[in-house]
Amino acid sequence: MNHPTAVHYPDLRNLTANSTFFYPIQIFQSLIKINLTVYAAGNASLLEAAISNSQFTQVETPQTLNTTIFQPTPTIQFNINQQTGYSIRSFDLVPITTKSTK
Repeated sequence: MNHPTAVHYPDLRNLTANSTFFYPIQIFQSLIKINLTVYAAGNASLLEAAISNSQFTQVETPQTLNTTIFQPTPTIQFNINQQTGYSIRSFDLVPITTKSTK
């Protein structure tokens, strides 16, 4: 995939389509599962999350009335099976195009 350059510590309140950013997380235990729920507002989109550039997962963000009403996405689960540290590398916001059903 051709991702734009990732931003460290972005303003998460104002992401544009195809935004990519690094979000560091420190894990002290191996052989665990991490559940990630993202709260999003605005138009429905696909959200892609990955951990250490693997385990890419996509979920659909909810449609809300405006960008001040937040709703949770489906839970994303990551399996941590190695002894090395991990970081969440990026999230991508990709707009969904819908077909008219006339």
